[in-house]
Amino acid sequence: MVDKFRVSLIVLLLACSVPAWGGEYLIESYYTQVFPPSHRALAEMNFDGPDVTLTLRPLNGYPRKSTTIKGDNSIPGEVSFFWPQISGESGVLVFKKTIEDRHVYWKNESTQMVIWRSLDDSLSDADRTLTYPNWCGTPYGRVSFAMIASSDLRSVNDFLLSRRYIDSALSKSDSHSFLLGQYVDPSEILAFDLEVEVGTEASVALALRAFPGVQWADLTWGGGCGGSEIGYMAISSTGFATANYIDAQAFATALMQRVESYLGRSGFSSEVSLLEVKRSILPPYAPVVKLEVAAPSIVSRKIGDTWDSFNLIFQSTQAIPGVPPDKIGVVVWVERLKTGTKKVRSGDPPPRSEYIDVELRPFDEALVAYVFAEAISSEADGWCDFFVQEHAETREDFLITDYYNDCSGK
Repeated sequence: MVDKFRVSLIVLLLACSVPAWGGEYLIESYYTQVFPPSHRALAEMNFDGPDVTLTLRPLNGYPRKSTTIKGDNSIPGEVSFFWPQISGESGVLVFKKTIEDRHVYWKNESTQMVIWRSLDDSLSDADRTLTYPNWCGTPYGRVSFAMIASSDLRSVNDFLLSRRYIDSALSKSDSHSFLLGQYVDPSEILAFDLEVEVGTEASVALALRAFPGVQWADLTWGGGCGGSEIGYMAISSTGFATANYIDAQAFATALMQRVESYLGRSGFSSEVSLLEVKRSILPPYAPVVKLEVAAPSIVSRKIGDTWDSFNLIFQSTQAIPGVPPDKIGVVVWVERLKTGTKKVRSGDPPPRSEYIDVELRPFDEALVAYVFAEAISSEADGWCDFFVQEHAETREDFLITDYYNDCSGK
């Protein structure tokens, strides 16, 4: 009797450990507009024996109706769909399942379309709103939109200025008109690139999509593949954030404590001071924390034995993919990075500012941001993501593309 109970319990535990692959996903392709005019759409996948259905819905703010596609799941690890003519593709498309970096992917090789979600089965509001152009470069602070040329441009311009989403009047760009080219005559399109405050990208995109005549609004497409001094991390929200509110002072305290903890473990002296805590004046009113840091370069950049000084800035943001409900997304960047020639000696405090007066490059600022995002996110049960293309002469193996991982150096 006991053996039968043990067998039944083992079978039950094994059954419970098998992931349920149905649920809410994202579907996207860099090359194909999966749900015109967007290269990304929401996807609900439901399994019923060998039968599977995929319901596509537009990203938040687009008015299009949903489309349901029927498919087959007779072969384990594969789903086959008879794809309708909604995205330039049609016929039977086979998607094969893989699990990588805490995510499940269903990939179709011929079209480069991917259906994916995190293993914890959660999508953030940013996931449901924004398209991340190409995982190359930094998708922050820039929103593009395209509208029919005959639409009321003045109303859009006045709205953006009145809400302080932009600082000056709109000026036309030709760089993104191709996004709608196969659906609308390019000569009838006006395209615009906006510089917006970090953290407001989703709010700006949603506001633009609500305007008549605006056909597409999203993060700027194809931000380039150069190195960037900005990256992002996700950290546990315990102690300073709820589902709808972030306590700015508690957020600052938590970040400062984690920066001090990392610096303290080095065994060298350092200095950290809180320069500023504020909230953005724009929705979603994200807190911004600015610290001033002086530390040995071997700690801040993993290079050398001189002193560095810099401003380390954190801003919570919606515009980060894959952030689960128990964490918040944080953009990290560095400004005013300088170094000096005075050597670091154990026990010595940082020298006065006049001895740290050599300005460094944005690439070096990227490295500092990477180091601190790695340290903070690993301590705060999180992850971070950076793309740094340029290589340092002495630490070539340290700079990596670390997608949805723990940012640990190779």
